[in-house]
Amino acid sequence: MSFKDSKVVIIGVGNVGATTAYSILNQGICEEVVLIDVNKEKAIAEAMDMQHSIYFMNRNMSIKAGDYSDCRDADVVVITASAPMPKDSHNRLEMLSPSMKIIKNIVESVMSNGFDGVFVVISNPVDIMAYYIWKLSRLPKNRIIGTGTTLDTARLCCELSKMYNLDAKSVEAFVMAEHGDSEMVSWASATIGGNRASASKALCN
Repeated sequence: MSFKDSKVVIIGVGNVGATTAYSILNQGICEEVVLIDVNKEKAIAEAMDMQHSIYFMNRNMSIKAGDYSDCRDADVVVITASAPMPKDSHNRLEMLSPSMKIIKNIVESVMSNGFDGVFVVISNPVDIMAYYIWKLSRLPKNRIIGTGTTLDTARLCCELSKMYNLDAKSVEAFVMAEHGDSEMVSWASATIGGNRASASKALCN
């Protein structure tokens, strides 16, 4: 997608959705950002705050609150909406059933408005939701992108960098498999400061 006339729609304007929107604005990734949320007033308020912040940026961008009709000419739809984690639980799979109902309604609304772009999925449980959105949307599988274990990988690299007093970018280690209790670290391929032996030492410690 080129910057000119490029458009990203973000569905779900909680902490993750709002942070995603602000990051897009801050990096100047596209020309237009649209926020959609069941709480319309919150979407409007977030959009207004961010539109005002653009005044201080060297950006020719716009952001607004919108609705599903805005998905018609969107290049990317980012879905962050999901059911809340059950109280006193850390198992993302417990969010599955209620989240599927939310996601089904969202995807059907997006697709009925003629969307033909790329879905980026952040909603938990993210791997299952990405697969579900692929099935619901009937778009090619390379147009459904789940965030998977990218955040887990970033957290791992940051924690290892603290152990060695290094910049996190000097650490290369990957969390693999499903984002959840079944994920694992690929220690065999990890390097710290370019040294694979250091990664093995970190594991032993």
